[in-house]
Amino acid sequence: MNSRQFNHFVIIGAGIAGTTLALELWKKGCTIDIIDDGYESASSRVAAGILNPIVPKGVTLTWHATDLFPSVFDYYKNWIKNWDVSGKSNQIVEYPFITIHKSSDESRQWQKRYQHAVMKDWIEAAEMPNFMEAWINANASETITGATLSKHCGRLDVAAFIYSAKQFLIQNGVNFIERKLEYKEQSEDELLDDILMNCSSQKAVGIIFCEGIKAINNPIFKDLFFDPTGGDILKVKIQGLSKDTMFKRGLWLVPVGNDEWLAGSNFHKGSLEDRPNQEDAESLIAQLKQWIPFPIELLEHKRGVRPTVQNRRPYLGKNNIHDNCFIFNGLGSKGSSLCAWLSPMMADYVCGVGELIEDVDIQRFYNEKS
Repeated sequence: MNSRQFNHFVIIGAGIAGTTLALELWKKGCTIDIIDDGYESASSRVAAGILNPIVPKGVTLTWHATDLFPSVFDYYKNWIKNWDVSGKSNQIVEYPFITIHKSSDESRQWQKRYQHAVMKDWIEAAEMPNFMEAWINANASETITGATLSKHCGRLDVAAFIYSAKQFLIQNGVNFIERKLEYKEQSEDELLDDILMNCSSQKAVGIIFCEGIKAINNPIFKDLFFDPTGGDILKVKIQGLSKDTMFKRGLWLVPVGNDEWLAGSNFHKGSLEDRPNQEDAESLIAQLKQWIPFPIELLEHKRGVRPTVQNRRPYLGKNNIHDNCFIFNGLGSKGSSLCAWLSPMMADYVCGVGELIEDVDIQRFYNEKS
């Protein structure tokens, strides 16, 4: 058990991890500063917010699926009630997720998993979506082999949730500071002094880094592995699709209202490039046209960058040199789901009333080196 007690916390980064952690710490009565630079290509500001317990590769459950689903929906709904008492918020919505199989091999893989006891409450055979009839008629040479319904799926409007949570936290005394930390120009001690200089409290301050890809230059956690991964997300207009279902056939499509959809994603391994490339948009739309029989209008194109981490497990825990420095990062493409489980755990840990599970505690790396 982490016995260190802090009177005040500074959170670096106001993405979905930093925001949900701030909410959890506020609920515990902590005082908080949040430092964020408003980086537009931060993964949380671009993310589609898909909530899905299924990993398509191998058709398996995501890591700790039973801890995350379906309780993730109640987690966010309970917070949203604080700023939307009407109960009609669309910041989180439950949607069925239909995967349209691309080949007979893929179909057999999914069908085999229907029979597995572990999967029976999570997936089942689905009827082919109506719009595919037009596609089949236009592509007689293609073979459509089936579709699967994944349960307990939906979407969190990450940007809307973060914005509303920020207003709520400000109204409740949390101090937001918009600024950029210059890691390359500072030593570890200079960085910490710089952070504390603008802190609204100077007594027993805990600093929690929740900064996504910016951690790649953070000297405090230089021993942790970070590798950038870029991803493109399009907003497109498509008329004719069911408006209350998410679809996937290679790429995924998520409804956001008014016949508008989010579509993605391709991945750019090892790339910090955050400017969208027209060729990538054209490539994604071409892939959509392989199975969508309706006109597709491009409305918006964004690229986000997130850190890939070692063993694909999040980084949570305390620095081995600076006792007041913590990290909460590396949640990856499942970040919206994982925050509902890990943010309360992390809040308990930094407040000294709980422990981290071994899979996420960065002490696993420090122990390997000792």
